[in-house]
Amino acid sequence: MREAEELQSAKSIITQAWERLMEERGGFPMLGRILATIQLSPEPLTQKQISDKTNYSLAAVSQALKTLLQFNAIRRHKKPGERTTYYSSQSSFSQMIIAGLLKWIETSKQLQESIKQAQKMVQHFNPRNNEEIREKQYLAKLLTDMENTLNLLLQIFQKTTDELKRYAT
Repeated sequence: MREAEELQSAKSIITQAWERLMEERGGFPMLGRILATIQLSPEPLTQKQISDKTNYSLAAVSQALKTLLQFNAIRRHKKPGERTTYYSSQSSFSQMIIAGLLKWIETSKQLQESIKQAQKMVQHFNPRNNEEIREKQYLAKLLTDMENTLNLLLQIFQKTTDELKRYAT
């Protein structure tokens, strides 16, 4: 019985860590609990099983699963011959992190394009008074800062992703 309690304690520690991480990143602890529940299960789980294990409503679990899928933190699949949808974690922790970083990189590249469009518009804007001159200068500086910061972060995340891929293989 003692070993089973230790195993439960270990699972509880991981679950609490995920809850804290999600909360510290501006998310809801529920996302961390659901992610941990899926991650700590050796078998894929249905939405109902996740609801039963976490004591969250099916509606709350459904919303959380959509969010976790968007983050590429989990996978959705069906077993052959079944209509039921199952959820499992990425094949490894490093694969989950890589998937999240790749999603961040993809989103950041879209943001880069938006910044470039905005920079062109600001560049072509002809101010008519001092207030518009200040606003144009402010926006130009802000967009340049955003562009430079994003470029640096993209380099860091790409390098980190490449390193994790080497580690994961």
